[in-house]
Amino acid sequence: MATNGSTNSGSTNSGSSNCGVFWYFELSGACAGRLHSAEFPTQTSLVIEAGGNMTRPFNNWISKAGVSQDCAVITVDVSGNVLYRDQCRGTVSQVDLPACDATSTGSGYIRVTITTPSVNARSSGNGKYNKAAPIPKPLLSRNFKLSIDGLQDCQYVNSVTGLSVGKIAPSLTTQLKELRAADIRSWQQKGNSPKGGSLTYLSADMKTSILTVDLSSMRISNIVPAYPTNPNQQVSVGLQASAASLKC
Repeated sequence: MATNGSTNSGSTNSGSSNCGVFWYFELSGACAGRLHSAEFPTQTSLVIEAGGNMTRPFNNWISKAGVSQDCAVITVDVSGNVLYRDQCRGTVSQVDLPACDATSTGSGYIRVTITTPSVNARSSGNGKYNKAAPIPKPLLSRNFKLSIDGLQDCQYVNSVTGLSVGKIAPSLTTQLKELRAADIRSWQQKGNSPKGGSLTYLSADMKTSILTVDLSSMRISNIVPAYPTNPNQQVSVGLQASAASLKC
């Protein structure tokens, strides 16, 4: 069985700074991580790069699409001194998940975009920032499982493109060998009726779920090549869902 996942690779836990300033994001009193890119409060779309070790409050929050919650952005200098604490109300507007590849030894990260339309209160800093920011634990590209209702051959899918949760009609592209594509071709030929499914990112033991994306009313948008040829040829299958939701 294939197990898959990644290409938000590259940057990770260093967060972002501008002229020696860093921004930390707090939720329910706990530090959820450094902001990946910020010019707060002039920039109201904030990005956190997360991994498989998110704090529980943050984990629960990103699973609830469109839910607004009290949060804070703390501005810290290079010496760790708190310059400002901005209390605000944020909403998770998009979660970008890494691509999956059963043949890869790479890894990737979850990018969470948070919209904070306004700052409720700003206070000046006092002392050092003493809350540890979790270092994102990368998701391994090969540790994944794609499921589509009624299709057994999904276990042989060897790659899945990255996926954005929060977008209308999310799409993804999968690949598998022609030898294992009979179920999928039959689905298209028999009317391409909508099917539910899920993409699960797994831990190193290949059993424990880190997070699952539930995909509603999926249909095939395209298959390349359109007709079977060499049984060992890679087949690319485009899928379009009506909606996607996270379960962490």
